[in-house]
Amino acid sequence: MVRSLKLASKVAIVTGTGSGIGKATARRFAQEGASVVAVDINETGGQRVVAELQAEGWRVTFVSGDVARADDVRRAVEVAENAYGGLDIFFANAGIATFGTIEETSEEDWDRVVAVNLRSCYLAIRFAAPVMRRRGGGSIINTASVHAFLTAGGIGAYGATKHAVVGLTKAAAQELAADGIRVNAVCPGAVETPLMRSNLRWVGNEEEEYRKIARSAPLGRVGRPEEIAEIVLWLASDASSFATGAPFVVDGGLISRLP
Repeated sequence: MVRSLKLASKVAIVTGTGSGIGKATARRFAQEGASVVAVDINETGGQRVVAELQAEGWRVTFVSGDVARADDVRRAVEVAENAYGGLDIFFANAGIATFGTIEETSEEDWDRVVAVNLRSCYLAIRFAAPVMRRRGGGSIINTASVHAFLTAGGIGAYGATKHAVVGLTKAAAQELAADGIRVNAVCPGAVETPLMRSNLRWVGNEEEEYRKIARSAPLGRVGRPEEIAEIVLWLASDASSFATGAPFVVDGGLISRLP
């Protein structure tokens, strides 16, 4: 039995591919037939992941770039066009966090979190949309977070940007629907990634905090990057053809406890 390739002949850009959700999604896209442009500011980590995927036989090209810079995002789109003939999927996944109260957060840290988490999604939409329009449509997926619905003190810049990413997603979905371009957001809960681990170290005892977070979700555990990648794959594929302008929560049931 021949496996159906969900993304056969598709071209995708994935940002933040050096680890975590970006790495897992780049692999799943490639496994499902897509040609992938992998973008990361960490050239060493990004190149390592791309080398792994290429060794497995997948069509993957690395672009070193800062997703908060227009020139770098534009260049990633140009690489997709030049190397693979176009662009069908853009997964704007890269993100960072800073820790401390709002009063403790410097303007420089605030601006950098906003740039990486929010400006990057705006740039992805801005530069991907014209190329997708020429192809007759496409799918843009932004990484938001459960922090778009509930958040906590000490991580104000991150929570603010994730709320804004959902708003941007809804606006872009309405603007681009007539062009056949769908725009959605994936909203992970606690997922085993380097970013999550850095959050835990900032809060306190890493392993104690890990167990506490795992217990907070009805499923009783932390998610895996591969589980988020499956949702992103669905949003990128034609299987989700009627889904646009929506935040898709993948959090082990955490926010189901909200009234």
